[in-house]
Amino acid sequence: LKAVSPEKYILGPGDSLIIQIWGGVDLYHKVTVTAEGKIVIPILGTLDVRNKTLKEVQEEVARTVARFHRNVQSSTTLSGIRLFEVFVLGEVKKPGIYYATPITHLSELIDEAGGVLESGSIRDIEIRKENALLRKVDMFSFLRGGELDQNPLVPDGSAIFIPVNNGTATIKGEIKRPGKYTLSEQEIAYTLIEMGGGLTPEAAKDKVTLTRIREDHKKEILNLDLSNPLDNRIKIENGDILDIPSVKTEQKIVKVKQAGNEGGETSKIFEIREGETVKDLMLRIGEI
Repeated sequence: LKAVSPEKYILGPGDSLIIQIWGGVDLYHKVTVTAEGKIVIPILGTLDVRNKTLKEVQEEVARTVARFHRNVQSSTTLSGIRLFEVFVLGEVKKPGIYYATPITHLSELIDEAGGVLESGSIRDIEIRKENALLRKVDMFSFLRGGELDQNPLVPDGSAIFIPVNNGTATIKGEIKRPGKYTLSEQEIAYTLIEMGGGLTPEAAKDKVTLTRIREDHKKEILNLDLSNPLDNRIKIENGDILDIPSVKTEQKIVKVKQAGNEGGETSKIFEIREGETVKDLMLRIGEI
């Protein structure tokens, strides 16, 4: 995560560069990007590097060197990375101002601020700059799903805001990671199941129940069929319980154990027929 990619690294005031020229002449210059976003190279002049990547500046320096010197080679390397201030606000243990670099990731700043409080949400983290919302981040997708895009680099002079969470919902039954999950603003059944790692092969998709406590404190039970796109997109609210039953429990079955002559025991599973009695089952088995 800490490797600098010349194609992606955007230069800014405070970054230091080393420019070397060799061949017909040997020159070594260490320069710093000024507050105006420029670098001053002795003999070669001034170059504007504002909003340019390291790769673009490397190419521009090479072209400039070629205009002044023949039969020479040059290299431009990043020797020092700038520091800038970032606000970390909202539901963190230690809100305040923290120093960051262009290769500082969001998770690092949140850790420095002591982590997210229980009242906070990592599902809808806001990255703001100059009172404008740059993007929202769902860090849960990074922590559980490894989505690197959801742990972005922190922009210069930005503010990170951790909002109060939107409540929790529980998912149980035939789910790979059953438990209680913090909700995002736009949580639906499908995304809640994704957070839980997805359904197990034994899940009865058409027999799912959603239990909800209404505003009048009465319990409401909704029957869902997750093979139906509309049911998959039903909004999940605070306190909801999504129960995924097993296809095994949907079958009416009975286990019959039989003692062996040597004191052992064998067992078999039989499906129960409608209205069948124990006597009917014994007659059907016909093996005793």
